[in-house]
Amino acid sequence: MAKTSKPKKEPETGREVDADKLRAAIEDVVALVPGRPDVVARDGSPEESATGIADTDDTPAPQEDVSEAGGANEAEEVAQAPDRDETEQVDAAPWGGAEVASATQAAQPEPVVIRKGGFIPLLLGGIVAAAIGFGAAFYILPEVWPGLGGDDGFEAQVSARLDDQAQEIAALQGAEPDLGPIEARLDELEGAQGALDALGGRVDELAEGLSRLEARVNDLEQRPITEGASPEAVAAYERELQAVQDAMATQRAEIEELLAEAAQKEASAEMTAQEAATRAAMTRILTALDTGTSFAEAGEDLARLGVDLPPELAGVADAGVDRMTDLAAAFPEAARAALTAARKDEDGGFGSFLRGQLGVRSLEPREGDDADAILSRAEAAVKEGRLIDAMAEIDTLPEAARAAMSGWMDRAQVRAEAVAAAEALSADLDLNRG
Repeated sequence: MAKTSKPKKEPETGREVDADKLRAAIEDVVALVPGRPDVVARDGSPEESATGIADTDDTPAPQEDVSEAGGANEAEEVAQAPDRDETEQVDAAPWGGAEVASATQAAQPEPVVIRKGGFIPLLLGGIVAAAIGFGAAFYILPEVWPGLGGDDGFEAQVSARLDDQAQEIAALQGAEPDLGPIEARLDELEGAQGALDALGGRVDELAEGLSRLEARVNDLEQRPITEGASPEAVAAYERELQAVQDAMATQRAEIEELLAEAAQKEASAEMTAQEAATRAAMTRILTALDTGTSFAEAGEDLARLGVDLPPELAGVADAGVDRMTDLAAAFPEAARAALTAARKDEDGGFGSFLRGQLGVRSLEPREGDDADAILSRAEAAVKEGRLIDAMAEIDTLPEAARAAMSGWMDRAQVRAEAVAAAEALSADLDLNRG
């Protein structure tokens, strides 16, 4: 059974204060806390109500922040007020609404505002930002994700190209110059030499016969004609002499013809041998240009045959030139540098920024006049062996991109000039032989 508190007198005013009324007023005040109707305990004790206010984590209304400990202390002081032996000091005005309001303002603790934060919100924010960035990159730059962009065969295609290039290099390095035509010409030359030897033997035979005829004529001319010789005998003698002279003239003409033919065949044989040696040297030079090796020895052979190398070939005879496979392998790095230089001068928005940061470029030829499109077509031309077309594409790049490609272009220019000079020299030698 609840104990009934007796009215107590205030020490200064002498006014009696009813403890039950004061407790009821405090409970009413606690019940009026915004948003927390459940802070009053089941037994309605002010101590539990005040404790409930102090322990709450909610922020019912925007007020000044107070410490949790301070709120709890104030609530405990309010809760313990009815049990004190001393009389509470109240306003001198009569007990009523003003007194209750004053007690309410004094007893009501300020709500505790606890600001929350920490690692979890930051982590969630980072995950969301990463997801947005990944989605933007996949949408704007599909070529960056070969496995997701439908280019599953890219690696197989590159591997196949590398295998083909390796086979071509091995074939070029192991291939000997095609000497079939040269050997055929040499066989023909050997046959001509045999015919020339036979012709020389025939000339010697005719010369011997001619010598015999001349001796006979001389003998006839020196033979004295007797006075008793008949005119018929003299006429027969003259006819025989004329026949011998005609035979000698015929043999002399035949000998001269054979000698001229022999001289022509000998000159042709010498020319055929020189042509064969020249063709062999040119074949070695063209093979060296394909394999990137030196062709200085072949150049010296041509010089001994009276053929001088043009400056474009003489300057690289010792070191050789880059192979097409070397230029194709060096192209991607040079192209990325050119794209980086070109994109610094462009204002392509967020997509261009991402491409520049990631070094993205087109791997298949595409239309367009931007740096990426031009380089894609140039790379395709290099892979197909069309070096002149690739260089023409690169010449259309912006100045900054061309400057970034200058090293690769110098190597390509040296090869292009050497190959063109070798082809022109070979064609010139063929025309001279014709």
